Amino acid sequence: MRFFSCLALTHACLFILVGCGDDDSKPRAPTRKKDEGKDQVAQNNPPVNPQPINPQPVNPKDEVKGPQGGVQFSKKDGGNLVSNIRGSAYVTERKNELSNIGKFFILYANENPNVNKRTLNDFLTYIRRDSPAIHKLLKEGFYTMNMKAQVNTGTSIIAYEPGMYPNGYLCVRGDGSVDYVNQADWKQGLGIP
Repeated sequence: MRFFSCLALTHACLFILVGCGDDDSKPRAPTRKKDEGKDQVAQNNPPVNPQPINPQPVNPKDEVKGPQGGVQFSKKDGGNLVSNIRGSAYVTERKNELSNIGKFFILYANENPNVNKRTLNDFLTYIRRDSPAIHKLLKEGFYTMNMKAQVNTGTSIIAYEPGMYPNGYLCVRGDGSVDYVNQADWKQGLGIP
């Protein structure tokens, strides 16, 4: 019992010394007289030298629309941090989809080795059951397929996303790798002179 009374006394002393003293050394919130500042209105001053974020006109093909139709980000010259984060998430999703397209195409090409007999409709039928989401994206033209692509080569391009990024075209190659390809290598991989 004696221990608890000593502890209580110690806490009471600390409370008086530290917590409830009315010293002027602590910062306090400024006070205002009753009528002071009623006529003042907060104003946001415009920047001294406003510069447009993207002075070049953006091609509508290079803009990515969100689910509600608004522009989420532009493939060229990203804007603010939020659009850059959205852009990174967008590119990650596209790389995953292209990787899956590459895997399906390699399987399809191994079963159909004659390059001249491969068609987009046959490929869409081939993947419809296993991947309806990719089937829908290809059918809507979200990706462009190269049905004459040579598998197991890193130079041939199986599929790509239309519209060029600052780094190049986002493509899946014949060996299944997904990366950006500059325009010259893109044309060579598709057999365009």
